[in-house]
Amino acid sequence: MKMAKLDGKPISAADAIAYRERTGKKGYIYACLECGTPARIHKDADQEGHFEHEMRVAECSLSHVSR
Repeated sequence: MKMAKLDGKPISAADAIAYRERTGKKGYIYACLECGTPARIHKDADQEGHFEHEMRVAECSLSHVSR
């Protein structure tokens, strides 16, 4: 996911990573835009980053497919 919610407001993965790198603050609780379950920010090799559900949610179209 390239977007999630923080305190009920949309935030991009790029903005979340930039804020984390600028402030050194980690541990924010993001939420999936579709299902509302907790999500974490991850940094891609291309530096853009993405959000992932903390636990896979089969009913959510934004959840990663189980491998």
